[in-house]
Amino acid sequence: MGEILKKLRILNKKSQKEVAENLNISAPAYFKYENGESKPTIENLIKLADFYNVSIDFLVGRPYSSEFSYLSEEEKILVSNFRQLNTYNQAKIIGEVTGILIAQN
Repeated sequence: MGEILKKLRILNKKSQKEVAENLNISAPAYFKYENGESKPTIENLIKLADFYNVSIDFLVGRPYSSEFSYLSEEEKILVSNFRQLNTYNQAKIIGEVTGILIAQN
């Protein structure tokens, strides 16, 4: 789980201190989550899932049983991040990706 937490934090451009503050714990306590020295309580798992807009199953590394089970970890994170955007920013991303695909072909 620690590696997943670290990837999510980096992809979301958050510091360990920012995530720790969201959980209302110390930065060293959060570091132990990422380092695998300790595991979050169920309450903190819920907060982390809400913070990153992912499922608890995703955080603990359980395989997806949804329509996205075939996605790589990076693709799952992209979908999760995309879902956190407002409608305007989602439309901008779709436009950018469409432009890149047209240029690529």
